[in-house]
Amino acid sequence: PALLLLITFTTYYLLLTYYSRLKELPPALGQCAMLISLDCNDNALTTVPAAIGCLTELSKLLLYKNSISSLPEELCKCIKLEELNLFNNKVNSAAIMKAAVGGLTRLKEVNFAANKVMQVKEEQVVGWTEVTCLNWYDNRIVKLAPLGHCQKLEELRLFGNQLPSAPDFGRGMPQLTILELHKNCITSLPENFFALCPALAKLTLEQNQLQSLPDGICDHKTLG
Repeated sequence: PALLLLITFTTYYLLLTYYSRLKELPPALGQCAMLISLDCNDNALTTVPAAIGCLTELSKLLLYKNSISSLPEELCKCIKLEELNLFNNKVNSAAIMKAAVGGLTRLKEVNFAANKVMQVKEEQVVGWTEVTCLNWYDNRIVKLAPLGHCQKLEELRLFGNQLPSAPDFGRGMPQLTILELHKNCITSLPENFFALCPALAKLTLEQNQLQSLPDGICDHKTLG
């Protein structure tokens, strides 16, 4: 189908139809200063323009199923962003670092799944204290920054990576209910792992290198 581009300054939205094979975002994007939601999924985008930094009211940015490999440093100016979805692109660790998304402190849902990330550094997640849903699955991650500061995290998906150990949850993740760690290289879990995740209801660990589980699994009350 043909591309449908609708920019309305009075109602504050921009709509781009998916499946349109759009290769770049229009130059006028930066003029939509009051835009609150931008959905450009299922296109052929390879980059995000610097003009994105002008969208300071933006709360939702959906760019999944494209071919994006680079992110502009101006992305960090979208300080009201609550949902960022870059699922199924070609983004690597350097691109995420350049965009300084770790400074987006209002984020609640983050999806970098199915990309080319090998390492998640502390700077990339440092400000994500409001995040409730975090997806890093199907990447190439071998090293993951501590996540103990993400106290509101409810869902964490890390399957399909090359993690050698379980995530570092610091003093615990009181609201974490879903944790998917299958298809990694994890050899063991901390003895207090289940005490750190008291609300855990779903845990996937198949296709790792575990030989045993902590005794606490037998006393866990919410795990299905």
